[in-house]
Amino acid sequence: MLLSNRAVFASSDLDEVRGEVAKVFCPHRLDLAGDADLLSARFNSVQFGSVRVSYLDYGADVHIEPGDLDTFFLVMIPLAGRSLIRAGGEEIVSTPSLASLPSPTRHLDMRWAAGCPQLLVKFERTAIERALEQLLGERLGDPIVFGLGMDLTMGWTRSWRDLADLLVREAERDDGLSGHPLAIAHLENALITLLLTMQPSNYRERLTAPGPPALPKVVRRAMEFIEGTRTSRSPPPTSPAPSRSAAAPSRRVSARISG
Repeated sequence: MLLSNRAVFASSDLDEVRGEVAKVFCPHRLDLAGDADLLSARFNSVQFGSVRVSYLDYGADVHIEPGDLDTFFLVMIPLAGRSLIRAGGEEIVSTPSLASLPSPTRHLDMRWAAGCPQLLVKFERTAIERALEQLLGERLGDPIVFGLGMDLTMGWTRSWRDLADLLVREAERDDGLSGHPLAIAHLENALITLLLTMQPSNYRERLTAPGPPALPKVVRRAMEFIEGTRTSRSPPPTSPAPSRSAAAPSRRVSARISG
């Protein structure tokens, strides 16, 4: 179970589950859609600046209807199983290889199957819109609407998932990045900028033409940071001493739910 050290609640009472989840996200309809005895919800969550990462498992088959999210965007990644997601005129069956990204202005209606725990990454709408305005260099006209499905098998989404997983790992450590706000802000920026420039939306064409926005530096720094956390755990390789004739080394920079 992810974020086990960041427990918010565990309950088998439907009203309590609905109320506790609403405190973190928004008021919503929550009904059992299968065996009520399976309800055994667990919710772990932590806030990093304008980003919140959470683990949510209802245990049972549930119908969830938040309506318009209004104040936030939410990336939902099934860790197992599947969920049916409807937002506006779109509908997908979300799986561990296909996350969902409903937009705040689109009516959201979901059915999570039993055995479908999810990693949730919540972004404040103001943070997304502020970053978009900075990339465009102007104020927004229409609200941004992302494509509902987020294919996690693509190269950029794997990098995005690496960043989200890094936040989770750091939240699970007592000496992690939660005490380093500048580092957290850097990761937030990379997560948001990747979504804005790579995930289909009504603004993506403007962001990618005529030239690339300021994404590469942001993402490159974040990925270098991830690589640094990996390599720092291993002892440095030994190498033979250079010969007298050797030149000075150069510096490298381096499917649908039934029922």
